[in-house]
Amino acid sequence: MPCSWMPAMPTEIQGRLPAAGDLESLLESTISIAIIQGPDQSSLDSVFTRLFEELNNRLNIPMTLTEPPVNRRICVVGGGYSYSFRADLFKGAAAVGVKLVIVDKPGHWVQALDGNEREAFLPIDMTRDEGFSGRIVAVCRESGLEFDGITTYADDLRVPTAQAAQELGLPTDSPEAFEICTSKDKFRQHFPIQGYPSLCVSSMAEFHARADELVPHFPFIIKPRNGANSAGVSKGETLAEAESLVEATIRSGSAALVEKYIDGPEVDIDFVFIDGEVAFCDISDEPPCTAEPFGPEDAPASFIESKAIYPGILPAFEHAVLRETALAALTKLGFKHGVFHMEARVIDSSMQWSRGKDERQLPHLEKKATQKEAQPRAMLIEINPRTQGHACTAAITSCYGIDYGLLQLLLCIEDTRRARLLSVPFADLKNTCAIVECMITPREGVFRGENMFDDLRDRLPHLMEKVVDEVIFYKDGDTVKDPSKRASWLAYFTVKSEQGREDAMRIGDDIRKNLRYEIVQVLE
Repeated sequence: MPCSWMPAMPTEIQGRLPAAGDLESLLESTISIAIIQGPDQSSLDSVFTRLFEELNNRLNIPMTLTEPPVNRRICVVGGGYSYSFRADLFKGAAAVGVKLVIVDKPGHWVQALDGNEREAFLPIDMTRDEGFSGRIVAVCRESGLEFDGITTYADDLRVPTAQAAQELGLPTDSPEAFEICTSKDKFRQHFPIQGYPSLCVSSMAEFHARADELVPHFPFIIKPRNGANSAGVSKGETLAEAESLVEATIRSGSAALVEKYIDGPEVDIDFVFIDGEVAFCDISDEPPCTAEPFGPEDAPASFIESKAIYPGILPAFEHAVLRETALAALTKLGFKHGVFHMEARVIDSSMQWSRGKDERQLPHLEKKATQKEAQPRAMLIEINPRTQGHACTAAITSCYGIDYGLLQLLLCIEDTRRARLLSVPFADLKNTCAIVECMITPREGVFRGENMFDDLRDRLPHLMEKVVDEVIFYKDGDTVKDPSKRASWLAYFTVKSEQGREDAMRIGDDIRKNLRYEIVQVLE
């Protein structure tokens, strides 16, 4: 059992091959057992060799601690989208001896779970108002439970959760730092990019007063001050287009951030940050979206992600620039511990996206024909002070063996010893690639195809062998809204290959082409 005391192997057995009479003593100090079967000794030897190599690759950290860890209790504000999106967190918490108490609105699906997944559920009014953090504090105190930490996996809950942590005397970084990260205009004020102007306006009069600042710098990106999943993000090629997009953003109830569009490669930067240092860093590639050249052409133009590729393949120097820029930003904000998901683009990169030259014409990073004298720079688009969403965290766990959700739990209680141990990736990552394939909703209508992954697994099982995660966001009969008004994902799946990036890309493409589903147009 996790967190159980294990006796060491008896000294009289150490250093020699065990005999039949040693079995009982061996079992007392054994963590797990594998039974290997095969037609002959040669096959058994081959399987054992491969198993031993893989165990050395994956279990490349100390498996025991000199002292048993103390059981802890953590409050998690926000229960999450669904059980499948939280199952790994529940299992991980149990494995490290952490009891979870979930705070969310009355009737949330977590409330119906038994004590195996969470110790308690505390219902509160989840309205994001000035009294929100106070309600979190009150319900924690009224529960009579003693908490060791509090955290959240939702951007819009970060500030009130940090405020509640301060009031409860629990570890936290400053609410002000979280506020800068979750407000796009404040973030850009703190991290301006030389030569790339931006402005935030709350009215059309303010926009018209400052429009002349934009004219030399088109095209521009227009986005809401606060938002997630690229919702409301658009590109304006002309002043008239920008004006229309700004007006639509303000009409939706948000101030509009306007900043110069950068066409350099986009990446995700993920840090495990411990004591102000980077314990683990991953930089992944984000191919063009439907609103950009070489992006998918099977859905309306938007900036919602279409694919994520782990690891990224930009040159080492550009990765170093991205890493140092992200580290400097977290240091400037005063963060000490945490898991951070950051988005960035490379200005004056030596690489560019194009399409492959074969019949598939998949997105492909290639060297530019002519190189600029200017050195590459990193533009941080945003810092999300929490783990990535489920799609990408599952890919990262399968690719590297790093569980971001569990690490965020450990770091909110400042358990840095175990967090460092669990921030070590698999030993052999050669040719390993994981790709999250995001299926963007192509049109509105009624969905049919909730079993499309199971159907493909039955028809073409070899295609699904390397799929490590899959999610469909619709059930048969659900109405799919017009994606030209707001883009969304129909489904996603994650492919992991140990034969390299091209193999993973090919498998992902074949799966897309062979999935069967319908979106039936409803006639008025």
